[in-house]
Amino acid sequence: MQNDEARSWVTVTPSAGEEAGEHTVQILLDENTTGNPRTVRIDLNCQSQTETITINQEAVRQDGSFPESYEPDPFEAWVERITITEITEGVENRNNWLEIRFGYNDDQIQYIEKTGIYTENIEGEEIQNETILSDIHINYMPEDHRLFYEQNIYENNNQVTQKLYSECMLNEQGHIRENQATYFDMMSNEEPISIVYRYKNFRLQNIGSDQEQFQYIWSDQNRVETQEKITSDAEYATLETFTYTTEENNKANLDLNQLYQEDYLSMVGLLGKRSQNLLASISDKKGSRTEFSYTFNMSGYVETITATHFSEGIKTPTKQVYTIFYQGF
Repeated sequence: MQNDEARSWVTVTPSAGEEAGEHTVQILLDENTTGNPRTVRIDLNCQSQTETITINQEAVRQDGSFPESYEPDPFEAWVERITITEITEGVENRNNWLEIRFGYNDDQIQYIEKTGIYTENIEGEEIQNETILSDIHINYMPEDHRLFYEQNIYENNNQVTQKLYSECMLNEQGHIRENQATYFDMMSNEEPISIVYRYKNFRLQNIGSDQEQFQYIWSDQNRVETQEKITSDAEYATLETFTYTTEENNKANLDLNQLYQEDYLSMVGLLGKRSQNLLASISDKKGSRTEFSYTFNMSGYVETITATHFSEGIKTPTKQVYTIFYQGF
């Protein structure tokens, strides 16, 4: 693209062809919410020949209406850390727990660490030990509409056994529009996967790669269903459904609805606007269901989330308690 700024609102796929022959090039434009027309010129290079395509995008829709302007999700407090404990037969295990810690720079999350903490009794003295389970590093490059995302999984005495490395292109709102993701493990390195994200009214609508496609159904500003299909000619099938409480999801800087499934990209606000309300339940196609209950502090911030998980064929549900600690509290 001749206009580097257009990389935040234009997606060209594929970005390159490896073999000679016929190739179909798809050009996708984000909705224009700037209030002004804009232009992009795209060069298609084939050996010694270059074809230039010029696209003019108006700021008004075909029906004469204007797209809504972007407003970031509101919040009042910064999350410092979250602890996760198990409840067995009604008793909370306070000797072993998980802790997720968040590191900030210029009001942006740049580091997330998940740690296992356990207490053991040595000669009558309780000793607390920690072992790192995973960490995430996020490097923002706003001038290039890019960020780099690296996640490490640790096992065997804090040795990295798996790694995810992503180079992400961002749209004008700072949400991921394209992700070149590469997975590594101890045995092999996988080829990079190109993942494309599409939004409508700043909310995530589709995630697609060569391997699978997901689409998201929204109602009353809440995401109520996730659908998937494995091949391009298949029909979408329901993967998960969501219900919500009447409590608003607007106090923490993190999307607490993404905590249970540990979707960190969504949690830190990189995949569009969050659902308006706090989750009440998640149900999947296998018959499993997770229900959520909340306690709040004096300021109305979520203090604990209890997730009760019911599995098909298992009588006794499992429970986890998430305790949220905010900066300055």
